[in-house]
Parts: sequence; C-alpha cells; structure tokens
Amino acid sequence: MEDTASCDGSSSAVVSALHCLVPMTSLWAAPFSLAQGAVVRAQVRAHNDRGWSAASSANTAGAGVEVVPHQMASVTRGSSTSDTAVVIDWTALASPENGGTAVLGYALYTDDAGGGATWTEVIGYTSVYSGTTFTLTGGVSAGASYGFKVMAKNKWGWGAFSDAATILAATAPSVAGSATTAIDAGTGGVVLTWSAPASTGGIALTSYLVEVQGSGGGWSAEPACPSADASLVASRTCTIPMASLVASPHLLPFDALVVVRLTAANAQGAGPGGPENTSGARIRQLPAQMSAPSEGADTTDSQVVVEWGAVTAVGLPTGNSAVTSYELLWDNGDSGLTTFVQLTLTSPLATSHTIVGVTEGAFYRFVVRAVNVYGTGVGSTEATIRASDVPSRVDALTTARSGLNVGASWSEPSDNGAAVTAYQIELWDPSTSAYVEDTAGCDGASASVISARSCSFAFTDLMSTYSYAVGDLFIARARAYNDDGWGERSSANTGGATIMTVPVTMGSPVEDAATSSTQVVLTWADLATTVDIGGTAITSYEVSWDAGTGSSWATLRGFSPPDTSTTYTTTSVTAGAAYQFRLRAQNALGFGALGPTLSVIPSSVPDQMAAAVTSVQSVYAKLTWTVPASNGAAITAYRIQIRRSDGVMAEEATYCPGADATLMANAYCLVPMVALRAAPYSLTQGDLIAVQLEAYNLKGWSTVSLLNLADGSNAVVETEPVAPAAPTRLAATDDTRVDV
Repeated sequence: MEDTASCDGSSSAVVSALHCLVPMTSLWAAPFSLAQGAVVRAQVRAHNDRGWSAASSANTAGAGVEVVPHQMASVTRGSSTSDTAVVIDWTALASPENGGTAVLGYALYTDDAGGGATWTEVIGYTSVYSGTTFTLTGGVSAGASYGFKVMAKNKWGWGAFSDAATILAATAPSVAGSATTAIDAGTGGVVLTWSAPASTGGIALTSYLVEVQGSGGGWSAEPACPSADASLVASRTCTIPMASLVASPHLLPFDALVVVRLTAANAQGAGPGGPENTSGARIRQLPAQMSAPSEGADTTDSQVVVEWGAVTAVGLPTGNSAVTSYELLWDNGDSGLTTFVQLTLTSPLATSHTIVGVTEGAFYRFVVRAVNVYGTGVGSTEATIRASDVPSRVDALTTARSGLNVGASWSEPSDNGAAVTAYQIELWDPSTSAYVEDTAGCDGASASVISARSCSFAFTDLMSTYSYAVGDLFIARARAYNDDGWGERSSANTGGATIMTVPVTMGSPVEDAATSSTQVVLTWADLATTVDIGGTAITSYEVSWDAGTGSSWATLRGFSPPDTSTTYTTTSVTAGAAYQFRLRAQNALGFGALGPTLSVIPSSVPDQMAAAVTSVQSVYAKLTWTVPASNGAAITAYRIQIRRSDGVMAEEATYCPGADATLMANAYCLVPMVALRAAPYSLTQGDLIAVQLEAYNLKGWSTVSLLNLADGSNAVVETEPVAPAAPTRLAATDDTRVDV
C-alpha cells in the first residue's frame, strides 16, 4: 500500500534523495497497523515517461516498528516513607515495555491526597526525570493517603499512565517506652504500664506486643496482654497473673525480676522492640512453710497458749508478698485425727491463741500456716503441746547438821500436769553475795535426788568453796523442773543449820606458877568465840605429853572421858627433867588439830640466899655469898644490890655483873671503895656496906636475902687519911736545933 502522505515519490526531493521518511505513528495507524517490532517492508518501482517499472522485491530485514512506552506498573511505597515524607518507587521500563527504544524519562503525578479527583505533576513532565524513585517532602500531611501514577517517555512520546496507587504518609511507630512493673495489691498480678512511643508513625497505633523474657532467656508473647486489644492500646497497661509468669512458657523462678519489652505497631507495621526494664516487680508466691508453733509461756494445766512467729522477712518466708492472715489448726486432743480443725483467731494477723477448758496433762497437736494474696502456704510441722504448767513453787528448804555435813531437804511441789524431772538447788555464796548451783554436791537431775528430795554438803566444802564462816547460817533455795520449764524458786531458809567445824588449833598450854620441882601445873584459856569453838560447844580438852622421852606421845586426860576443865597437874615428874605438853579441843564434829608444844622443866626459883659477907680487900669492898639451892633449874644469874646513903637499894651491875660467868664461879665481886663513896651510893667513911642478894633460874628470881649485919663482922666504908694539923714548935727548939 502506497503512502503518498509520508513518501510522495513524485516529489523531486524524494526522486533526488532516493529515500523518504515515514512517521512511526503512520505505521502504527491504519491502514498499516504495524505492531511494535514488526519489520517495515517496502517495495519500490520507478516511473519515467515510459511508465512504471516492475516493483522491487520487499525487503526482509531492516527497521522495526517502534512505539511509545507501554503503560507502567503502579508505583510502590518506598521503605523510607514516613509521616513527613513519601517515597515513591517505580520500575524502570526495559524492552519491550520501553516501546522498542530507550526511555527518555518518567513523569510522576499525584492527586495531593484528593482522592483521585485532580492530578498534578510532581516531576518529569516539564523537565526530564530519569530516576525510578522520588521523595515527596513538601506539604506532606502525616497520615494522609496520597494517590500517585507514573508514565514513561521515549522518542515517540509519552506512554500511558500507570494505574493509580495510594501511599499512606506514615511509618511504623518509634520505640515503645520501657515498661514499669508493680505488684497489684488486690490480685497479686504484675501490673505493666508504659508510655506511648515518641512517634506513632503518623497514624493511630493498632497494637502493642507485650513479651516476657523466660527463665531460659527467650521471649514469649504474654496472652494476658492481647496485643490488639483496644483497651490495652488506649490505656497502655495490663496485668499479668503471677500464675502465668511461673507457668510455661515463661517458667520464671521465685524472686526473678519480671523482664518485659514492648513493641508498638500501626497499619504500617511494628516499630522496633522497646528496652527491657531493669527493675520492678519480682516473682512472688505462696508463703513458705512456717516453723512449728510453740507453747506460750502462759500455758497452764487449764489452758493452752499457742504462739508462732510473725512471717515478715522478705524472700521465701513471705513469698515476697505480705502475709495477710494466719490459720491455726488443731486435733482437739484426738491423737488419731488426721484432718485438723481450723480455729478462729482473734484477728487475722494474731500470732498467738489461747484455748481454755482443756484437760490437765492432755496433749494437743497444732499446725500453723500463712496466707498471702496468692493463697495459703503449706502447713507447718506439727507441734505438740501439753496442757500443763511449770511445777509449783518449792517450800523453803529444811537444813540440819548430820555429822560433818549439813543436809538440805524439801517437800514435793505440785507438778501441774507434767512430772517433775529435775530440781535445781542453789547455795548462797557469801563471797560473791549471789546464789550458785552446786551440781557436784547436789545434782538435781539425778534420780536419787529427785526421789529423796535432799542433798548433803560437807562443812569443809562450804567453807573452802563458798567462803562460809563458822557460825554462818547455811542458806539454800530450790526450784523444780518439768517439760514446761522451771518453777519459781523457793524462798531462802531463814533458820536451820549453821556452819560448823572442829575447833581451831589451840595454842600451847601455859605453865602455871604452881609448877615446882615436884609437879607441873598447866593452864589454858577456854575457847569461847564461835569461830574458835567451830560453831558448836567444846566437849573436851585433851592434854598429851612425851613423858620426858622427847619422841613418843601419850594422852594424859580429855580423850576418854571428856574433860572441859582448863587446868591440869601432874606430879609424875623428876625435877630438872624436860617434859613437852600440847593441847587439842573437841566438839561434836571431833577434835581440832594438835597445838604447838610447851616445854616444861619441873623446878622452882632458887632458895633465898644467905646474907652476904663483906670485907675489905685493898681499896675494894669484897662482897661474898653462898650459892643457894637451885631447885631443879640451874642458877643463871645473880642480882647484887647495895644500900645507898638514903637507904634505897641500888643494883651494882658495873662491878658485880650478875650473869658474868667468872662472878658466878667465884661467888664474890669487888667494888672499889671510891665507887661506894660516889653516886649513886654516896656512902661515907664508916658506913656499913649493906648488901642484899637474889639468885635467878628459869623459874625466876629467888626471894631477896637479908641484909648483912652491922655486928663488926662486915666491912664499912674506908677512905684515905685526912690532912694533919700544921706542925708546932717544941720548947726544945734553940739556935742549934728545931724541935717540931
């Protein structure tokens, strides 16, 4: 078919050029209606004056038909689209969609969120835009839906617009806030609260995903917090039952921190997961098994008081949740009962309960358990309490001496429903002014003491251990014990036995003045003070001696029969022999220790000496005496006294030292006449030298001798001659001689 409109063969330009240009649009259109890519086939014939030549063969190759770009696919939402920017993506056209020739650009149109009513160019129609993505930022309204369509252009023109696509000016929400966790006081569940993300992405949130980190570290959605629940999305809070947290899949152990994270979502998708909380609620549970209850101090034989400790400690005891009440159960005295009966307490948090009207001595079993918001904990182990009380007060003790001991006894108190199993006996200790228990002397837990209700203490132990003094009242007190504890102590005894011991060690006896060469007389002081007599009356004084042997001893008196006199005389002695004597005292507890010895020689003072004999020897007065009888004890000294001029006797110790061995052997002494004339004697010529003598032995001084007589047989004081009178002239004196 000839196309003279596009290729006029009669035109000189065509004839000259030997070609023509046929618009590609003509080839698309009728009558040719060639499809894209079809080979443009042509025949040519020439014309001259002779006419037309035969047509040439049609070409089998050459130019193909090209068209405008095909309709593009709808644009898509770019991943970076947000509530402030819309990112539009489209796919670049390739052959054959490009119409068989290169795409020169793309034109993007929008309805400006007008619902497709009016379309305006965004980019590419008035200026070339070859990109396949475009970000619209100016004037974007968050949450608005924008329509977009795009078309491609090649050298043949613009292709058809793509179908319109709507893109929401929004994005997924930003990070949700960290959850705050707390325990709901009413249910015990974990209450989660959180803040909305800083950005909702431009559109309303549609859900919150609540995830709990399990014991193994993994995360699981929590069914108690349904993510799309409208009220949850609006209130941003939910409560997770504690039972859900400890069950699968979480399996959180006791006291574990409940770790939660939240993810907000809208129609554009989920935002990033929020941060984990690092503090807040922890796993709680039922209270732990309580300790067994105990018997209250006010339990008696007519009432039972049960006590238990308040459970307040954070952790297992309370299950980390405050105890709201306690439950006390008992068997009502039925030992065969397996299901206990709950008692009604006076208040939910009471920690004691009193039951009256019980049977004395009967046993009752009790169990206690704690309750918190999660329920009732496991019951404690059983506690058995007997309706009994500590024993009654013991009466004051009775004390009495028994031999060398003091006995203490007491009456049996009422056991108040529980047998007495021990006594405690305390002794008053004067050294510390306090009571002390003496289990060595009185073991109150021994069966014999419990049965006899008496103990015995040695006087010596009481004195050495507790510093009791002789005569002190022995003071003790007692109390009784049973399974309920110690009863009240008795009052101290105010009478009874006093501390006793054997008498003290006596001193040596005293030799009486009546002792002589033929007898020994001893005396001693009666023991009188309480301490000396040992706290009880003296029953005898025993005298023993060595009979002069110096070694073996024998009792003289006081052993049997007893004798309480304080003097003793023996004549079975030899004058001058040495005898040793000693004493000991006896009371109801026995003899005291033997005292120190007294050595006695049977003797008396020397006989009275005879009067001295005095004579003149040169310038001395010689005083001579006769040795008297010594009476069983050697004379060891003399005392020589000379009468002074005033008649008073004065001892002469200078020239007559009485204990001088030479003097004693000579039985005389020499006193210078000049000494007698001087003080203290001051005697004058012719005065009688009057002397008195005494002899001494271990018994003392003899009687003073008589004065020597002035009968001419004894010396008188002599002196040097006096000065003679002046010489006188005799009558015969002449000139040849002198007579005087």
